Amino acid sequence: PDGYVKLLDFGLAKLTEKTAEPVDPEAATRLKANTDPGMIMGTVRYMSPEQARGQQVDARSDIFSLGVVLYEMIAQRLPFEGETASDVIAAILRQAPTPLVRHRAEVPVELDGLIARALSKERAERYSTISQLGFELRQLKTRLDVEHALGELSQSTRGSGNLSRRSSGSGSPSPWDSRYPAWFRRC
Repeated sequence: PDGYVKLLDFGLAKLTEKTAEPVDPEAATRLKANTDPGMIMGTVRYMSPEQARGQQVDARSDIFSLGVVLYEMIAQRLPFEGETASDVIAAILRQAPTPLVRHRAEVPVELDGLIARALSKERAERYSTISQLGFELRQLKTRLDVEHALGELSQSTRGSGNLSRRSSGSGSPSPWDSRYPAWFRRC
């Protein structure tokens, strides 16, 4: 209702704050901010390939997981599926997700490409920061807003011969405006 998306219990990005070390650093109850090599942690369906392999993770692993969430919001299904957790891990490691346009024909090709890049199997091919992904998403939204406004202007002037006549409205559309497809409002 307040216009903010809230993600809870999401991601394994490294802690940025240093905490006081316990007296015994080898104690079984000590907090571990990093996983041991070969240790797999996380929710299988949202794991990055490196996470599924038990390798070191970084912010790009969380970008992959966000890509899974975005894909799921738009397609209404996960990009990597399987009957068991092992099947899902195998799909994450070996299969490319079905292009979003096959699930939703109205999805802009550019959005499909942005999410495909976030879901790249190779960490180096993903966005290196969430800011990069956010920037490209905002650019796409701006372009879609402009195209939408031009389409409305074209419809309102069609047949009237009066270019100064505009459709009624309160300025630029909100991303939550009902004129946007449901998959876009979910993003």
